Amino acid sequence: MGQLPGPRGPVEVLRSTALFAARPHRALQELHARHGPVVAFGVGPGRSVAAFGPEANTVLFGHDELFSQREMFETVAPLSGETALLLSHGEEHRRRRRVAAGGFTRRAVDGYVPAFTGHADRVIDTWRPGDRVDLHREFRTVIRRATVEVLFGPELAADADRIGALLDPLLRFVEGDPVSQRVHRRLGTRRWRAALAGRRAVDDLVRAELDRRDGAPREDLLARFATPADGAELSLVEVCDQVVSLVVAAYETTAAAMAWTALTALTRPEIAGAVRDEVRAVCGDAPPGPGDLASLRFTDRVVHETLRLYPPASISGRWVRHGLTLHGHDVPPGTPLLFSPFVTHRDPAVWDRPTAFLPGRWDESDPDHRRPVPGAFIPFGGGAHRCLGAALAVAELTVLLARLVVRAELDPVPGPVRPTGFLAMRPADGVPAVVRAVRGGRRASPARGRGEQRPPGRRPVGRAQGVQQLRQGPGDGGAPGRARDGPAAGYRPHAPARPARRRGDGRPPPRPGDGGAVRVVRAPARPAHQPRGRRARKSRAMPSKVDQRTPSWPLMCSISRSSMSSTCGRPETSGWIVNVKTA
Repeated sequence: MGQLPGPRGPVEVLRSTALFAARPHRALQELHARHGPVVAFGVGPGRSVAAFGPEANTVLFGHDELFSQREMFETVAPLSGETALLLSHGEEHRRRRRVAAGGFTRRAVDGYVPAFTGHADRVIDTWRPGDRVDLHREFRTVIRRATVEVLFGPELAADADRIGALLDPLLRFVEGDPVSQRVHRRLGTRRWRAALAGRRAVDDLVRAELDRRDGAPREDLLARFATPADGAELSLVEVCDQVVSLVVAAYETTAAAMAWTALTALTRPEIAGAVRDEVRAVCGDAPPGPGDLASLRFTDRVVHETLRLYPPASISGRWVRHGLTLHGHDVPPGTPLLFSPFVTHRDPAVWDRPTAFLPGRWDESDPDHRRPVPGAFIPFGGGAHRCLGAALAVAELTVLLARLVVRAELDPVPGPVRPTGFLAMRPADGVPAVVRAVRGGRRASPARGRGEQRPPGRRPVGRAQGVQQLRQGPGDGGAPGRARDGPAAGYRPHAPARPARRRGDGRPPPRPGDGGAVRVVRAPARPAHQPRGRRARKSRAMPSKVDQRTPSWPLMCSISRSSMSSTCGRPETSGWIVNVKTA
């Protein structure tokens, strides 16, 4: 490996290693530009080889016998499960994939479309003009709920947020880079233990759901995983592993892809307008149905072009079992071999105007159309381990984009866009927008859950997700116009800037229309002597019902409408806090 092209000298090696840890997409682009299609980089056990371009991708995807998945993702094996498709190889992989594939046929995907439209409409129904929303968070909620319904059926869909809370520690761990994952696992940190607890919770959920079922035919993915196909069947352990690997592989990556798709619609009005016109021409005022997807051709091209520019699974890899030669360079056995759809999709040697957003690339009648060569367009990987849910993801993105542009008018919040994330590449600062108008749709009755209609009389509190820091002071490093720098033009905070006059019992009088549920007070900056470390964590402990009128440091509160509880943390600079009373 020492003879392979790559950074030389301690300074350059450490610089490229540090950049890869902090900005992996930028690091791989720089390595490709400086050293060519095959590059060795990193230090110690983290030393790897990266291969770029269609030729290398074709070798990786077309010669499965040369590679292994197990060693590449060994750190997360206790979380995804030893029998997950991600870690399987050879005949066992083919058997498991054959059974799981029944849940991703065209007929099966068509049956999931109502879940996509229903959950999208319920979240959009909560938006009101003037609300500031993060479209990544909003559609992450949609996709979480739709994923739970697709997996377990409509009975558990109502508990999607609770199930998502169980999964969050696992997903946060898997999202980390491989080096930090190895450190957490070796040291048995709290983060690692929380991820294991999340995995056990999913196992318990799957087992309880299978025990509850009475044997009647069902159309959800769990039922399909538990049903033999072509003489093959999955054990209970294998079913649990497939459920977890599906959630890990599909939930975050699809949410990230939808964030970039929403950003495209938000920042390119002509694209959003063309999609809106097509959806209305095909569907009228109704949500898209399974039979409509084939007619939404332009919408499909927008989704494909977004996946080209912003592939969510932007970095992956294989473990070299047998030595091979790539572009004249020998890669020895035992080497972690990375590939990057992000780099390949933006390679000017592969794509004409690679950084331009051109949906016409995918229209055979368009002058911009060029059929991609094998290995050039790989948002879902390729070969025997190509993403099993590719058709489901494209259908979901198409439906969600259609509902977004038809139902909502949004104004973007100016600011820089930077990709982040190792497992799922997403916008680092989300996709903030201000709601200008919401059209039509179903109005849900007041009920539990974030996705239901806001109860009458309650004013929206910043982002519809329920998390909003209305203003922070200067010096937080944010870009002008983003959420950190205060409300966007035309956005009016839903609370006064000063505390209201108090009543005899010490509580402020309710504002008209809000039922006394929410008020905002100015929090002083943290004093210089504020304790840090373990003492600070103890001093920050607060009751679940927050009524902190004169806090010693600024707070941000995450409000859950179902229980009106608050979870508070300290931002870097002084700001506004939201106090919640359940009385």
